[in-house]
Amino acid sequence: MDPNFNWKAHITALSSKVSHNAGILCKLRDVLPYKAPKNLYHSFIESHLLYCASAWGTVPLYRLNILFSAQKKGIRALNRGCSYFYDKDTGTIPSHTKPIFTEYNLLAVLNIIAKSILGIMREVRLCVSPPRISSLSSEPSTKSSTDSEDAPSHNTRSAVLRQ
Repeated sequence: MDPNFNWKAHITALSSKVSHNAGILCKLRDVLPYKAPKNLYHSFIESHLLYCASAWGTVPLYRLNILFSAQKKGIRALNRGCSYFYDKDTGTIPSHTKPIFTEYNLLAVLNIIAKSILGIMREVRLCVSPPRISSLSSEPSTKSSTDSEDAPSHNTRSAVLRQ
């Protein structure tokens, strides 16, 4: 994060790392068994997108577009018959990624961020988030009738640490 609190430098570095790893994945895809590229995608690309996504993911959408483009390079690298680059000679454009996202059951970067934030909100709601995060919630956490009965009514992490 830079001094202006806009995450521009972090997102640029993350995009560069994801693009670099997508290039590696593209070179390896033809020599690996069928399931291996998806596992490598999870390791080389998705792991970087998941790390602290709830913190840097709250930036404006225009800042995330560069990251989404880098992620799509990695998605294209999963599919063996997919064109990865624009070819000036033949005019072939890179393949659409939506069918590949669907085929491999993967989330786009915006959905990864939403899932991460919703996971934190769920932990706060169930009173299982760390106390510092729970204290940021403006709504008092009360158990409603729709909550499951087996959910703890106190912070279990604090209880474990006290023992």
